[in-house]
Formats: sequence, structure tokens, C-alpha cells
Amino acid sequence: MVRKLVVVMAVFMFMMPGGSFGQEGLGILLINDDGIDARGLHTLKERLEEAGHTVTVVAPSGNASASSSATNLGGTFLIEPYDKGDAIENEYSVSRTTFQQEAIDPVPGTPADCLIASASILDSAPDLIISGINDQHNTGKAVQFSGTVGGALSATSKLSPYDKVPSISVNLEGIFFSDPDEASADFEKVFDDAADFTVNLIKRLQESAVSGGGGLLPQGITLNVNYPARPLEEIKGVRYRRQGDTYLVRFDDGTGEYPVRSIRSVPEVLSQDESGAMEIQSVVTIIDANETARRADTEDLVDGYITIVPLDGDYTARSGDRGNVRRRIGALNSLLHED
Repeated sequence: MVRKLVVVMAVFMFMMPGGSFGQEGLGILLINDDGIDARGLHTLKERLEEAGHTVTVVAPSGNASASSSATNLGGTFLIEPYDKGDAIENEYSVSRTTFQQEAIDPVPGTPADCLIASASILDSAPDLIISGINDQHNTGKAVQFSGTVGGALSATSKLSPYDKVPSISVNLEGIFFSDPDEASADFEKVFDDAADFTVNLIKRLQESAVSGGGGLLPQGITLNVNYPARPLEEIKGVRYRRQGDTYLVRFDDGTGEYPVRSIRSVPEVLSQDESGAMEIQSVVTIIDANETARRADTEDLVDGYITIVPLDGDYTARSGDRGNVRRRIGALNSLLHED
């Protein structure tokens, strides 16, 4: 029987400074949105530990995909040591609950919940926060709803209980490899390859931090990594890109080839009653991706490249757009009075 700990937590709990980025082994907090049992999570933890890093896993008790940066503001979390398997240490699952624990079934926490909850487990701030390995891609517009990316972005935002801790989101795309309904041993191995790539990326960041006299990454920056689920010998290379505009799915066109296309979702009204209440369904509409000129991530991932995109999580518009809007609004104080 695991020991259960109920923790009532506000979001801005405390701030702790980050550690030394030049050390041989880093203190890494590992979160995800697929849940504590996810293959990618445990594969990455194993590889990171083999590389000499100290890893603490704090993950949702179940699947919390597409939760973005949502969190249970001021709510109560149930934190449980993970006890499945042999010799598992430093792994915890997080659920949302209430004071009347027996009156409600806990639901999985989100990646951002896990980030906040980790501050009650760790004695000091981690050197690096990693979210993943996610079992689906998060390119283009997917970053806006992805729990994997949302957790990593939360780590570099004011939501984080830590100060100035860099983060990485790692995603593995299974739709390019085989029939999505039939997982294969070859596909499972790609988790290992993606974990090895992440370890190499961290090593490179450590080396540049030492030589450059700075941190692993600039303050507030998250790296969003997408790894195509192909055998290592079929990976064409690594490309540093910007976020694209499209989201990809693989679908059955009847040929058995399962082609990949970019999509957008439009609602279809299924029913509507006399009060005006409607039941709608989000319907996938295929659109063409044309992102090569923008040097965006989506098309490169489809072509077999690993993509790395820096994200800052700052929703402020670009400087040129800010100036344009400012001119349109005009005299600000005059808005307080009628003309």
C-alpha cells in the first residue's frame, strides 16, 4: 500500500534559484501528459540516469493530453509514490482531489499541476525540466493545446514555483512509421533513439553553457523537439526551425498507405433543439501545408527530420504589430471619456 499525501497548494508557492549548469550530472525534473505509466517517460528517465543525471519524475496519475498549461489554481493535489515495478525510485503521480477525498474520485493532474506539485517533493530547484517523451508529435498549432509543450512552457513562466529553470519538450511522432493501429518492436525502439537524442542535446547545451559562461538556455526559453518515428538510419538530419501553422494527422485513404496531411477542424452541427442548444462535432478538413518558405517545423518532420523550435511562451504580439495596434487605438486617455 503506498503512502498517500494530500497537499493543498497555491500556484505561487515559492521561488528557488536554479543550480549549476556546467556540472557533469544535472538535477532533472521529468514531467509528461501521457501519465505516470507512459513508455516514453520511463525510457527517458532510464537514459538520463545512465548519462549520470539525477532524475525525479512527477507525472499525472493518468492521461492528461491536450491540457495545455491548465492548472488547478489554489486546489488540492494527491501525490502518491509510484510503486509499480522493481527498484523504482523518485517517481510520483499527481491527481486532483478535494478535502473530502472519499466523496470524489481523483482525476489526473495536468503537467502544469505536476510542475507545481514537484515543489513539495524536491529539496531544491532542478537544473532542467523536461516534458515527455510524448507519443505524438507537437508541431505547428498543436503547441497551443499540447499538455507536453504546455508543461514545458509553464516551467519557464511565472506559473513555475522555480526561478530561471530552462525546459525541453520532447515529442515522438508515430504516424510516420507503420499502421497506427499496430505497434511494432521497431516502433518501440524509436523511443530509445529519441531518448538518446535528448541526452545528446542536453550534453551539447551543457558544453556550450560552460564555454559561453551562461545557462543551458536563455532565460524563459523552451526547446520544442519533435522526433520522427523512423529507424535511426532513415533520419535525414536535425533542423532548427520556427513553429509552423498546421497540425498533422495520418488517415486511412483505403490504399493501406495511411498518408499524412495537415488539418484544421471545423464544427458540424449534429442536432439543435428549440432552445437553441446545439450538439456539434469537430470535423477534420484536409488543407495543404505550404511551410517551406517559412522554414517551419511541420513539413520537415514529415520529410524525416528531427526539428527543434525555441518557444518563449510570451503571448505579447511582435513589436511591429504592437506599434500598429497602438496607432490604431490612438490617444489612450481619451478612451475614458465620450467624444
